[in-house]
Amino acid sequence: MGFFSKKTTQWKQENGLKSINFCMPITLLQELDWWRKNVGSTRSEMIRSGIRMYINHKKEQLVDQERKELEAWQVEQQNKRRKVNTGLLPDW
Repeated sequence: MGFFSKKTTQWKQENGLKSINFCMPITLLQELDWWRKNVGSTRSEMIRSGIRMYINHKKEQLVDQERKELEAWQVEQQNKRRKVNTGLLPDW
């Protein structure tokens, strides 16, 4: 069995890869190819890197949003405790 005798499907399965097909605008493909040539990478690796960056960015956005909500809740709880502790009536 020579080096090139493995089928692509078998090679992908052994390496934990899956092929997908999708459409993209020609202008985006041209830009991708320009970057691919200048970075010295493949289309697949450029697309994988872009997807990883997008997912990481979205995760960071979710964490930031949850952090802001938690901080707002903590401030609200502190304000409630202050009202109870002072025993003063609100200024209406």
